[in-house]
Amino acid sequence: MLQIVLVGLGGCLGSIARYKLSGLVLHKAIDWRFPLGTFVVNVLGCIVVGLLAGLVERHGWFSADTRIFLFTGV
Repeated sequence: MLQIVLVGLGGCLGSIARYKLSGLVLHKAIDWRFPLGTFVVNVLGCIVVGLLAGLVERHGWFSADTRIFLFTGV
């Protein structure tokens, strides 16, 4: 049950962060016809998750619950 709550909380926080970041990018690039907000959110998310996953694998920084919250939820 704890894992379900962690995924739900991470999803809530992650969706709000993605929405706000995408809106900020769209506000700065209003004349673009390319979906720049979605592109930036996805690329930045891949970079952050990749770096965190590498650090976790190498150094074992996060517990299993923290990894579920960050990688699955957010």
